[in-house]
Parts: sequence; C-alpha cells; structure tokens
Amino acid sequence: MSAPRGFVFRLQALLDHREKLVEDAEQIMARHEATVAQYEQGLEFIAARRGQMKTYLGALQVQPSIDIQALESVSGYDGVLNHESQELRTKLRAAERDLRESRDVVVQCRIDLEAIEKLRERDLKRFVIEQQAKEDRMLDELASAAFAREMGAARGLRPAGDAPWKDQDSTSRASHSN
Repeated sequence: MSAPRGFVFRLQALLDHREKLVEDAEQIMARHEATVAQYEQGLEFIAARRGQMKTYLGALQVQPSIDIQALESVSGYDGVLNHESQELRTKLRAAERDLRESRDVVVQCRIDLEAIEKLRERDLKRFVIEQQAKEDRMLDELASAAFAREMGAARGLRPAGDAPWKDQDSTSRASHSN
C-alpha cells in the first residue's frame, strides 16, 4: 500500500534495513539449498555407479572363468565409491545443518520485519484517521460558514465581513465626511 501524501514513518530506515536483512538471509539460504542439492546429486551419481558395478559383477558371475583382476578392480572401485560416499554424506549433513540454521535466520528476520511493518501500518492508520478528522473539521467549518451566510441573507443582515459603509449610498457617506 502506498503511503498517503504527507505520511512519514519515523522507523523507515529500520524497516528498510530489516527488508535488506531478509533479502540477504534468503540469498544465503538459497546458496545452502543449492549446496545440499549438489551433494544429494553426488550421492545419486555414486548410487548409479554402484548399480552399474552390480550389473557388471552379475555379468562376470555368469562367465565360466572368473577374472581375478576384474574382481580386484571392481573391489577397488567399490572402496573408492564407499570413501566418496562417506565424504559426501559428511558434507551433506554439514550442509543440511547450515541450511536449517539459515532457515531459522530467515524466519527470525521475517518476524522482525513483520513487527516493524505492523508498526508502520498502525502509524499509517492513525495518520489516515487524523487526516480524515481534519478534513471533517474543515468541512464542518465551511458548512457552518455557508449556513451562517444563508441565514444572514435570509434575515436581511449583512455578512459579518462586510464593511458598514457599503450599505450607505455615496451622498450619505459624503455628508458624514464633512
């Protein structure tokens, strides 16, 4: 809602600052969300590689002879995947913790912002009520003045602001000045 003309919110600088804090906190949270998503994709990639490795082992088992080197390389690859998976899980837990903390910060910043916005709304409502009261008083004064003029004209009285000599003709005015 745009503020009416003449309204000045005394805490506008604080409101602007709180809005900036919310924006900054949301950007940090978005970065944490992206990091979590990246680690989750890494774990999915490792899971897909493990699935391919199982398929390869299944194909090796069907063959009449067992290739020891192939089994050793699959075993070594599985160890590498396990190690990478553990590292990613550790990083993912830390990233999820950071994400939870950043969400908490965003929530707190929004609560603080809403408190200032409520103060602004209250002050704006008060300002609008005061402006309406001023307008009502001015309209009442105008109506009273118009009514008084009409009543005076109806009774043949001159309006309060008219000078007494405007009623007199020029000859009587000239006689009074001699």
